[in-house]
Amino acid sequence: SALQPQLAGTIEAGGLQPLLDALAAMGLIRPQLADQLRPVVTLLSQPREDGVRRAALPITIQDSRLSLGPAPITRLPRIDWGG
Repeated sequence: SALQPQLAGTIEAGGLQPLLDALAAMGLIRPQLADQLRPVVTLLSQPREDGVRRAALPITIQDSRLSLGPAPITRLPRIDWGG
């Protein structure tokens, strides 16, 4: 609604532990949420052919909320299209 972005897909990402640290440091997620997500990220991450551990995670953006799987991560700012 209101021409806000929506997304549904899967990402394959490595370096998720440092990403959680960075998101918490920037205030985009609560430090407690980062701590709760760490074991999940570790469990889901598998070593790939190049030796880097990566996780395939469902990602959605809907109603100005970014979620990984069923876990809401952060609210996104609404886009004002100037109309």
